[in-house]
Amino acid sequence: MKNLWLLPAWCRKAGWALFTPCAILGLYLIFVEFYSPMEFEFYPALKANIAIIGTLIGLYMVAFSKEKVEDEFVNSLRADAMIKAFILNSIIIVLGSLTVYGLPYVYMLSITQYFVLLAYIIIFRYNMYKYSCKNEE
Repeated sequence: MKNLWLLPAWCRKAGWALFTPCAILGLYLIFVEFYSPMEFEFYPALKANIAIIGTLIGLYMVAFSKEKVEDEFVNSLRADAMIKAFILNSIIIVLGSLTVYGLPYVYMLSITQYFVLLAYIIIFRYNMYKYSCKNEE
């Protein structure tokens, strides 16, 4: 069995703990501060950098942490989820390229860096859920 470079299992909880506040901060920056009147800030990009880096690191920790039982079947579920996530992300980028223009296109491309990880996590967790339900029967 090929050994994957995965983080320890406890990193999943730490990843969710990091992802949640950073994603909330990012949404706050996009929807509240972006549309409010400009005020002087000493470090205008610091909050944005914290939101971007924290969200990505949290998602990576959630996506690439070991399961309790890490065998070849789980590795095949990981590979299947990764392929489906990249295909879905590519479809979204193509559709966005055909329909969105200007600055919203840049925002759409920025969001796809998170979408591919979120799609991977959702697909992988759904496949693991289906597998666990099938084994309980």
